[in-house]
Amino acid sequence: MPYTSFQEIAMHVLFVAPCFPKYQPQFVRALASVGAKITGIGEGPVDSLTDDLKQWLDDYEQVSSVCNEPEMVDTVQRIQQRGWVDRLEATIEAHVMAAARVREECGIPGLTTKQAWLCRDKSTMKEFAR
Repeated sequence: MPYTSFQEIAMHVLFVAPCFPKYQPQFVRALASVGAKITGIGEGPVDSLTDDLKQWLDDYEQVSSVCNEPEMVDTVQRIQQRGWVDRLEATIEAHVMAAARVREECGIPGLTTKQAWLCRDKSTMKEFAR
């Protein structure tokens, strides 16, 4: 059966820390504007999210720390039990490695742990640039 709308084939993105720092909601807004389904994973309670952010998110999961990899894996796997997940995205440098490890553990495509490490390790990047 052919798809009848973009919404039926929308990408499901898990977005790490959607409300911090203050510009993060703009990434969520942009994803929502192109029809992505977005589940936020953050450290604050859902009540701490702005009304705009709540409107742009389809779902939200609270964790004690987005860098707590075992907790993030459990949370992501719980989300995956409810439906397909296309991407797990983190835009904050301090969250990139944890997100990469969780991606690998949960079988979500995207930046690998090795790629994330290479992007963060400035001396290694310089060696590859030569």
